[in-house]
Amino acid sequence: MSRRRLPLSIALLVVVALAGSLALTSCGSGNGRGEKVTDIASSDGQTFGDYAVASSAQGDVALAFETGGEIKLQELPASSGSWTKPFPLTPNATERASEGALYGDRPALAYDGSGRLLVAWTASPDPDLFCDGHHWQIEAQLREPDGRWQPKKLIAPLPEGVCGVGVPNALQLSGGEHDFALSWPSRLRILDGNRWSPSVSVDTPYAPPSVEFLADDRALALWRKPDGTIVSAPLTVSGRLGKEETLADKASDLTVASSPTRAIAAWTRGSRIWARIWSHGKWGETKRLVLNGSDQPQSIAVAITRRRAVVAWAQGGEWASSGYVSKKQGDWSSPARLLPYGELADSVRAAALDSGEIVVLGPRLDGMEVVHIPASGKIERSHLDFLWGRWDVFSAGSKAAVLARQVNESPWENGEDPHLLVWVYRP
Repeated sequence: MSRRRLPLSIALLVVVALAGSLALTSCGSGNGRGEKVTDIASSDGQTFGDYAVASSAQGDVALAFETGGEIKLQELPASSGSWTKPFPLTPNATERASEGALYGDRPALAYDGSGRLLVAWTASPDPDLFCDGHHWQIEAQLREPDGRWQPKKLIAPLPEGVCGVGVPNALQLSGGEHDFALSWPSRLRILDGNRWSPSVSVDTPYAPPSVEFLADDRALALWRKPDGTIVSAPLTVSGRLGKEETLADKASDLTVASSPTRAIAAWTRGSRIWARIWSHGKWGETKRLVLNGSDQPQSIAVAITRRRAVVAWAQGGEWASSGYVSKKQGDWSSPARLLPYGELADSVRAAALDSGEIVVLGPRLDGMEVVHIPASGKIERSHLDFLWGRWDVFSAGSKAAVLARQVNESPWENGEDPHLLVWVYRP
């Protein structure tokens, strides 16, 4: 992939509705504040397809990736400063040739609150021929906190995946205290303890429904219907959806996040961003965020704590984020810039940690900018010297945030094999 020239009007902004002012200070580069960047696999010549990351409530970090039709797992335990060696979850090329096993692709993974790890992936006879009507299926495997792996589970057969119809364009996994939600376009299943629920049908054929686990074994499912209607419904651990509540109509770009007691949903409609916050068992009123200019907002990211929510977006080549603290301290505030114009690229990420800190990440022309928004005090930032790459994937648990980026995607550009850089932040 060639490197792109970016418009000079790009900037990162933040708005937080705090009592008192926030000042922006630099906090060094790369490895400060518990940050660690690792070149995960270039040393042994691996190449990558899709990949995913996750972090646990205990601070463990996991990376699942596809290489040569095989799904592998690596971990960075909270108690160790070193990544484990790649662990194979699916058959390798030799085993596939002799046993007729399936190719693995599109991994997803998540931890639950007890430290169990669930990894899911799609499987097919040949991933390069999915437009020829080959049969796909979703598989998953659970690992207990003591390291024991449960047998692989067939989650869903997906026949006649012709040119993407019936083939999941993404798997989405989320973890609760003792359960998981695995979703794909039009379907979801819940793993409660060691028992899988039946498949639940959801009217969202183009993207997986989002499932947000909350305290007291509650969960919310949110999705966007084909006509643009955004819907929320309570979800039980047995996989039953409750009464649907319409949050918006004619909407696009739904993104959601949650903390143990609150959730946020944000979406675009026309040239505006709209948001609602779930708290005390119900959704609050719809709020239209104040933007700069009238250009269409893009690439929305959200995060929420008990006191604040942050929405980050791109608008006309301009990055912005807004914050909400609490009812008594007011409403959504106006965008405020965190970086100069001409600095950022095309994907922003946000996450909330147990400490109350919210982390916002955005690509820069010369790397990656990390913005730290603490529960109180000054906003700070650090800089990562990431090379240009593609397909940023991001995840955060209560004690760690992790991002992976593939770089050197085209070996002929510089004579190097593709590889992954993984950024881990443990405050």
